[in-house]
Amino acid sequence: MLRKILACLMALTLSVFALTTSAYFATDSVLVLNPADRVSSAGTLGSVVGEVVDIPSELLSEVSSEDSSSSSLEESSSSSSSSLPVSVVEPPSQVPSNSSTVEIPPSVSSSPSSQEPSSGDESSSNEGTSSEPAPAQETLIVKIASEPEVGVYEVDDILPRIVAMEMNDTFADEALKAQAVAAHSYIKYLNLRGQAPVVAVRTPSARIQSLVESVSSQMIYYGGSVIDATYTASTAGRTESSVDVWGGYLPYLVSVESVYDNLDPNYGDTVTYTVDQVKEMVLRNAGIMLEGDPSAWFQIESTTSGGYNGDMILGGNSVFTNNGKNYRVTGRNIQTMILKGSGLPTLKSHKFDVTVSGDQMIFTTYGYGHGVGMSQWGAHYYAAKGGLNYVQILTHYYSGTTVR
Repeated sequence: MLRKILACLMALTLSVFALTTSAYFATDSVLVLNPADRVSSAGTLGSVVGEVVDIPSELLSEVSSEDSSSSSLEESSSSSSSSLPVSVVEPPSQVPSNSSTVEIPPSVSSSPSSQEPSSGDESSSNEGTSSEPAPAQETLIVKIASEPEVGVYEVDDILPRIVAMEMNDTFADEALKAQAVAAHSYIKYLNLRGQAPVVAVRTPSARIQSLVESVSSQMIYYGGSVIDATYTASTAGRTESSVDVWGGYLPYLVSVESVYDNLDPNYGDTVTYTVDQVKEMVLRNAGIMLEGDPSAWFQIESTTSGGYNGDMILGGNSVFTNNGKNYRVTGRNIQTMILKGSGLPTLKSHKFDVTVSGDQMIFTTYGYGHGVGMSQWGAHYYAAKGGLNYVQILTHYYSGTTVR
């Protein structure tokens, strides 16, 4: 009898511990699901504004089932913690629309890929009439930021407009095609899960329209399923893994080298605050009162697989409170949650260092955006300097994938 009582008490203790642990990590994972965190950390309006909305029920029938082979990849590959989301839905960060342009060598601009989709006219007769009607073009469901409702758009209509907002006309041909395929895959991934990204668009040039149309039938696949093809403006030299940024592991969103990203005009960007501004932001957004030597306030405890600031100590604290919830102090949380002040600039990356000069604190950042998936500046220079085509670019950034 005594053994049974002890066994019951131990089981009860373990259950309470499990619930407590789950609650703690569930609180930490709120950041993953918080709509505010889905806003592009690049900080400037690109094509994907950041918010993800549910597709209205009357439009769900418009979502094609061509990814019906999608199995439980995300379920089997995600973290074992039940508090973590099954899939990562953080939107890409964008190349700012006002970013510096770059000169493209004439040799980089190329004709559309030989992998262009079929024109569909093989069955045409000598008189130019087709024996069968052309198949309907694939559609994507998005919410254009300036429009009141979610809409259904043909791929060759919406995708060039999105790419034109993501990259300007000075980017290399193969980078623009890689961007088109990545954006197509990202939107389809969400659509197949009943969601639509909020996007901003721009009228494309004839060049961008042609390049996007040359690859508009293609997407990125892992194990037969369309991937969550997040992308970022640039990195600190390596991409981040999804697990380090959002807590959910996806095998194709792991850290890889991105050697040209120090050529991004935003690399090494600095943001300067006064000591009092930092104290006010940290107190308001983290509930931490900073005292003593400012040069000791921000300490890096670990780095991520991509070399970004991981766990940190802020004013002697490893945990902070925001809106009644507890979070770990990390470089990502400092960037996206803590150093936020009305009218003040924000950090472009969670890879940063801090120097103090008098009553000023200077934050130097490396990379632009969350750092996960394809680097847009990296893609440009892999094409312009490395000679990679769009398929090589995509399969480099999304490990173990195929493009078709």
